[in-house]
Amino acid sequence: MEIGIRMMKSALVIAVILQIIVAVQSDGLVRALAELSAFLLVSVLVLSAKPQKRKKLIPKADEF
Repeated sequence: MEIGIRMMKSALVIAVILQIIVAVQSDGLVRALAELSAFLLVSVLVLSAKPQKRKKLIPKADEF
């Protein structure tokens, strides 16, 4: 399961890098859409990282 999550995150990072490259080389609507999609992909990465941190902080019942 962890391998699938890592692959998804690495695919998102690669997609962000590609969108930034497109945004740097383009103008107008294409640039705006590339910037928007890169921003949304980064937001997905951040939001997917938060629940994993919360799960680690929850103590188990037998630890009390």
